[in-house]
Amino acid sequence: MLEALIPRVYAVINIAQTVVAIPAGILSDKIGRKKVLLLGDIAVLTSALPIELPLNQFYIFPIALILGLYLGIWILSREQSYQDMHLLS
Repeated sequence: MLEALIPRVYAVINIAQTVVAIPAGILSDKIGRKKVLLLGDIAVLTSALPIELPLNQFYIFPIALILGLYLGIWILSREQSYQDMHLLS
C-alpha cells in the first residue's frame, strides 16, 4: 500500500525543492549563506526525527515537504560554493 505513495512522495520533494530555491537564494543574498544553511540543517533535522516512527501515510508527505525544503537550500548553497571557488582560483 505504501509503495503506491512513492511517486507522490518524490513529487512533493521535487516541488518543494523547486519552490524554495529562488526565495532561499534571495534570502541568502540578504542574510548570508551560512545562516540560510543553518535553516536548511534545522529543516533536515526536523524531517529526520519522525523517520524512526512506523511508516504512516499521514506524516510521509510533511516529511517529504520538509526534506524538499532542505534540498532546495542545500543545492543552492552548493552551487554558490562552487561559484565562490571558481572566483578564488
